[in-house]
Amino acid sequence: MEERHVDEAASFIARVLDEPQEVTVQDLEDFLDWDDDEVLLLVAETGGGRFAGVAGVVYEDWNDTATIEWIGLIPELRGQSIGSEMLNRMIEWTRAQGGRKIYVDTGVEEVKALAFYEKNGFSREAVLRDWYGDGSDAVVLSRRVTEASAP
Repeated sequence: MEERHVDEAASFIARVLDEPQEVTVQDLEDFLDWDDDEVLLLVAETGGGRFAGVAGVVYEDWNDTATIEWIGLIPELRGQSIGSEMLNRMIEWTRAQGGRKIYVDTGVEEVKALAFYEKNGFSREAVLRDWYGDGSDAVVLSRRVTEASAP
C-alpha cells in the first residue's frame, strides 16, 4: 500500500465497511508491519490513481487457514469485478501460503455481501448470534482453496 492511501483506507474501513470507529491509520500501519507470510493488504485504484477500495486477509499457519478482515469498494465502483479480482488475489495468496481454507464473516442482513461471497464459491458454515453486538448476528462463510486431503 502506498503511503498516500493509508488515511483513505482507514477512513473507508471505518465508514463504508461499518467497522468500529477505532479502525485507525495506526491499525493499518500495524497490519502492514506484520510478517509478509501472515497478512496481505490490497488497495484498488482507478485508472487515474484514485482510491477505489481495500481488502485485507490474515493467514494462520497453525491451522492453514486465512480470514478476510476487510473487503470493500467505493459504492459507485461496485459491480465492475474489482471486488472479485481482489477476492481472487486473496484466495491465490492463501493457497501460496499453504492454506487450505479461507473464511469471512458478514452480517446476516448484508444480503449483497452474502450473495457476493456465495457467487465466488463460499458456503455458509455458521451463524454467530450477537457477534457484532446485541441483536446483530454474523454469518461465517468459507471456501476451500486446495483439494481436501484423504483421511
